[in-house]
Amino acid sequence: MPNTYTPAGRTFVSWTSTLTGTYPITHNARFNLTEMSKVDRSLAFPQQLSSIGYQNIWAQDERRFNNIDESFGFDIIVGPPADAAEFIVSGLNNIPLFSLFLNQTSIRSFFPYIYNNRSAWWTYQPYAFIEQLLGTIDSVNSEKPIFLATHLTLPHWPFKSAKLTYLEDHEFIKDRAEEYLYLTMLKQSDEQFAQLLNGLADRGILQNSVVVLLSDHGESFGGKDDGPQGRISSATFETNSLGHGTNVLSHSQFKVVAAVRSFSNGVVIPAIDPKSTYSLVDIIPSLANILEIKVDHTFDGKPFHQVSEDRAIFLESSLNPLVLSAGKLEVIQTLAKGLNFYTVDESGKVIIKPEIFDSSIAAKQRSIIKGNYQLAAFPDMEDELIFVDLETNYWQPASTVKDKVKIRTLFFALCDFYETDVSSGLFESCQEPEIFLERIYDKWN
Repeated sequence: MPNTYTPAGRTFVSWTSTLTGTYPITHNARFNLTEMSKVDRSLAFPQQLSSIGYQNIWAQDERRFNNIDESFGFDIIVGPPADAAEFIVSGLNNIPLFSLFLNQTSIRSFFPYIYNNRSAWWTYQPYAFIEQLLGTIDSVNSEKPIFLATHLTLPHWPFKSAKLTYLEDHEFIKDRAEEYLYLTMLKQSDEQFAQLLNGLADRGILQNSVVVLLSDHGESFGGKDDGPQGRISSATFETNSLGHGTNVLSHSQFKVVAAVRSFSNGVVIPAIDPKSTYSLVDIIPSLANILEIKVDHTFDGKPFHQVSEDRAIFLESSLNPLVLSAGKLEVIQTLAKGLNFYTVDESGKVIIKPEIFDSSIAAKQRSIIKGNYQLAAFPDMEDELIFVDLETNYWQPASTVKDKVKIRTLFFALCDFYETDVSSGLFESCQEPEIFLERIYDKWN
């Protein structure tokens, strides 16, 4: 599927949008580690599938920043526990002797936080996690249909595992080492995915199935092409921020891989229009349509065949706790900065501090993409918007665009979509949209 975007470039937010077919403004998981009481998990597709006899499995090899659990409708969770202890105990992987015994003896049963935990990268063997997942599938009722959602997290920082990989078609450049390591993790994830598909095929499970391949977000290493280029030489603005979820203009962060294939003769996947723009919120509405499953709530997304070329999709940024120096992550400073954002709740889960939740929403970047155009609002811009021509990949201040009707149409659509934030005082640019637009043009008079 070309031209597919994630609503937000963070794992928990993106996966919640994918599983519910709704945007963050609807399900309210606005950040990684959002307090679960704030999230509308009744919208999750596995909840609907449970009512018609499905067995639902969630598998993820690192759960520190993604608290998806049984409350989303999953019967079985494969992966390490998702609580604050994982942040601490996974550090034991740095003890070499401990790492050796972990994968060789029954000691693994005493350390569930480390066994097959990608965050304990020193001990993590990619094939072993897939073997664990396939073993779990072997243990479920073979007469019931299965909904399996699997998130393989190797292509996340620190871009390491216990397996060494060499890329023949990529040169290792010291100043761009993390980019090379990221590509090695992608290769290992590809191998994991092949292992999983082959394992499902060997068990006869792949027959009569629909498989969706997706990425929850992309990644930027600050490359020239990671974001649009400036059309006006005198106007400067950062469009290629490092990381993911940090800049709504960075297409390498928000554009995602998405593909759907049917392995059943009786199931037909609707044709994908290469000229249309898709979002991960379209995945579940499309599956529900393909499998003729009725749901009891309204999706924000649309089935593939109902997506028109002029549909609008929406993107939002997230918290950015990363501290960077010379393009590299400063681990200690990032951890220290994170203390300002997170706390531990009564259940032992790390969550974003409730007292900063609303102010963090107010600090979000928000964007609309419609057709070949993108308009973005940044919280620190009191008299400007950013306009991008996606066809040419150039950006310019919205106030310099001659077609003011186009800017007004996009801006009002953005404000209407985030009406809940606007009414809560969390989207300041849209409090008085007409006056805001007048202000961006008046500064040139």
